[in-house]
Amino acid sequence: MRSLLPLPLLLSIQLFAHDSDPSGALFFDKPIANSFPAQFEIEEDLYPEQSSFRVLEVAFLSNEQGERWAMVNVFNTAASPRSIATNHVIVLFADGSHRKQKSLSKRVDGGATETILIPFGISKAPLVKLLTREF
Repeated sequence: MRSLLPLPLLLSIQLFAHDSDPSGALFFDKPIANSFPAQFEIEEDLYPEQSSFRVLEVAFLSNEQGERWAMVNVFNTAASPRSIATNHVIVLFADGSHRKQKSLSKRVDGGATETILIPFGISKAPLVKLLTREF
């Protein structure tokens, strides 16, 4: 029984070390990606649905594990509160692939601006463009 006691201690130390691992920290990607005019073809039915949200600024973030995130300032152009959802935002990756966020649902008051941090999973290719369609 004594030989098993060090194992839980070792596991807890390993888990603690993993949680404090700086390689999981997000870093801002180089801003050149935001201004690069990527010309990837996207089928019309894959475009985001129209919404009352206007994207004011976008910054892309990533970490050493390949997690891709977008920090987005959105403005609700409607007078009443609205929810920005998964079908309102699509991102393009540098390899030409695109992806929706799986569980986005953020309520924004009418006429208000909010900053939203949106995860887009793991990819070797960085994010290069965020697409939305305003009414």
